Amino acid sequence: MPITPLTLAMQYLDIFYSGENLHRLKNLLDDHCRFTGPFMDCRSADEYLQALTTDPPASLSYTVLQTYEHVDSACVIYQFEKGSISTPMAQLFETNGSSIKRILLIFDSAVLVRQTAIT
Repeated sequence: MPITPLTLAMQYLDIFYSGENLHRLKNLLDDHCRFTGPFMDCRSADEYLQALTTDPPASLSYTVLQTYEHVDSACVIYQFEKGSISTPMAQLFETNGSSIKRILLIFDSAVLVRQTAIT
């Protein structure tokens, strides 16, 4: 039985937000996975994983607010938390049946920029 897009998306988020064993993301990502977000644009799984190795996620948490799923995509809307920073985020995951081929991260980057400038 094929894995659903939402299952892939939630597995990705669980690994990412744990901040541990990030190499496990490789099992979820298509080799040519494209990640696009306000601060990053990677055109392959290896490039994305290298960026995470260089600047790993730490002390992050999230609370899922809503999820949506279609035949080959899933969207997770969640509340991002890091210290005193809290902002809603949405990630769209496009899949090819067994892996994630594209991730689009959407959030108000000004919230992070303002908070970083204050601290």
